[in-house]
Amino acid sequence: MRRGLGAAFLAAVVLCPAGGAAWAKGNYYVSPSEVDLDDVLPPPPLPGSPAQVADMQAVMDAQNARTTQDIQQAMGDFKKSIFRFQDVLGPNFTPANLPYTNAFFRRILGDDEKIVSDAKDFFARPRPFITNVDVNPILLRPGGGGYPSGHATFAYAAAVIISMMVPEKRIAIFARADEFEQMRVVSGEHYPTDVAAGRLAGAVIANAMIHSPKFMADFAISKAEVRKALGLSNS
Repeated sequence: MRRGLGAAFLAAVVLCPAGGAAWAKGNYYVSPSEVDLDDVLPPPPLPGSPAQVADMQAVMDAQNARTTQDIQQAMGDFKKSIFRFQDVLGPNFTPANLPYTNAFFRRILGDDEKIVSDAKDFFARPRPFITNVDVNPILLRPGGGGYPSGHATFAYAAAVIISMMVPEKRIAIFARADEFEQMRVVSGEHYPTDVAAGRLAGAVIANAMIHSPKFMADFAISKAEVRKALGLSNS
């Protein structure tokens, strides 16, 4: 059953231009040289250490407890899309209503992914299913390192930026980001410490971006678009 759901979802991602694979690449606002996660992030637990054992146990506990609803949400949250925050921002938070914002966050993710990719290469931490054959990922068995989690990095960077646009819903936005991140453990693709590192990485990347005049100019336009779409005052 899980394989059938996963195959159907992956086909939809490949065929749909709005899926994660459609996000732009490159360095638009900040580059890896400006945000060196190798120096910022703490190292992951050492193989065989008590912290690593606890990390693996948390993955197995999440796998054993996951429900059909968890599987469906983990599949949906596989998409690195700000529109997963529609849960808390309402039905008007859509690509059709927010074309500038959609493109804005594609550029953000392009920078984000390059920065995270360099950190993954540096830390080179094997993912849970590489270390333990009993881990059964819901969707994929991605290659490359798992530390920090790219999805968690995206979720937290996005939460920082969106909450600056809609501070009225700041608490709910960050709660949704936490949920998004946790799905990476539920899915079996990351350890909790991968997710924690991604949360820190996302905050660092967002902070670097808001110090970029180019970013802030685009942010102002996007913020106005978002608040108008949500029926909020731009004052």
